[in-house]
Amino acid sequence: MNEKLFDIIKYAYNNSDFYKEKLRPIFEKNIDEISLQEFKTVDCVSRLDLINNVSDILSYDYKYLNRKDLITERTSGSTGENVTVYWKHSDWIKSNYYLWEKRHEWYGIKPSDKMCTFHTRTNIGRSALHFDNRRIIRSHAQLSFSAVNFNEDDLEEYYNEIIKFRPTWFMMAPTIGLKFVEYCKAKDFMPPPSVKYVELFGEMVSEGIRNNMGEFFNNAKIAVMYGAKEVNGIAYTCPCGKMHVLSENVHIDVDEDDNIILTNLVNEAFPIIRYKIGDKVKVSNCEKCDCGTNGLIIDKILGKSTRLEYLDKKSGITYYLLSNVIDNVDAMFDHPILQYKILFGKHPTIMLYCRENYKNWHKTISDEIRHKVDSIIKNCELFIQFSETSLNANSATGKLDPMEI
Repeated sequence: MNEKLFDIIKYAYNNSDFYKEKLRPIFEKNIDEISLQEFKTVDCVSRLDLINNVSDILSYDYKYLNRKDLITERTSGSTGENVTVYWKHSDWIKSNYYLWEKRHEWYGIKPSDKMCTFHTRTNIGRSALHFDNRRIIRSHAQLSFSAVNFNEDDLEEYYNEIIKFRPTWFMMAPTIGLKFVEYCKAKDFMPPPSVKYVELFGEMVSEGIRNNMGEFFNNAKIAVMYGAKEVNGIAYTCPCGKMHVLSENVHIDVDEDDNIILTNLVNEAFPIIRYKIGDKVKVSNCEKCDCGTNGLIIDKILGKSTRLEYLDKKSGITYYLLSNVIDNVDAMFDHPILQYKILFGKHPTIMLYCRENYKNWHKTISDEIRHKVDSIIKNCELFIQFSETSLNANSATGKLDPMEI
């Protein structure tokens, strides 16, 4: 076990009532040395644990402070109630620093560079979602546009504002980014010439989306950031395309069912230790990457465990089966599929949005998906539809809901 991991779990054990109990079995054996194998025996922390035990999780140095003196982060609530996490200011800055360090090293992006993004809502309380009704939020180095039910008039205004602002980079969810790119292409608008970098976050990013963004922002580098409000950055793609774990900020374990388990290495005010966030991933060890960063990488983000494990009892089909088939077919035909959504109703239905130059391939793609599904579940009634426009994001989260029941 490395020193940084040991220090944070020992701090949590000595300073948090919640973790005093959670970590007692391993520290009772030896207070000065814990192996990684022993650490993996500690029961995982769930979202409900974080929601229901705030006072006990807060460490003694911060437990009786006015929480307004701490930085508060809240999750979007897209998978249930909002999780609230507290940070002391210096830890929050340090935690984000590791991502900024890589942004600058790999792509030349600095905090002072002008950035454009899109916003949906603000969180107040534990579960309420309040839409931010400001259409455009301006600051010296940032311009943020409302993505709540935006239309063509909004997008035209946004485009003109972007051209005037001259941003160096974009940070956006793929679903919103696709809408913006789709609109610009329809209007024959040129990509903003000042943009040299685009960062996608908040959703699974297909190769098709990366290619689509790269084709439009033809002078820009495209990267993907995998993170969570509970811990900040988790992993980040280098210019060679590998998603490196931000190992100065988080320690990750992956269980036998591919569930990712996170330990934040920085947050002392509200420790996050062995947190099962609800995502499934495939990981491997990268011994040598041309970017100069080695160690653990995330090969694939499979998705939310609640979706992947969903079984449609009428058809016997799981979300995981269909999403895996779609991913395989997408790779087979050089990534034509930009988005998909699976609907479980009377019959399972797949909604697909493909790249424009693959319009004549719809029947081939559909037939291949049916063939692969039929090889697993015979005579399955499966409907496949193709959308002419990109699929809409959830207006509360700005993300595509990839499954509907």
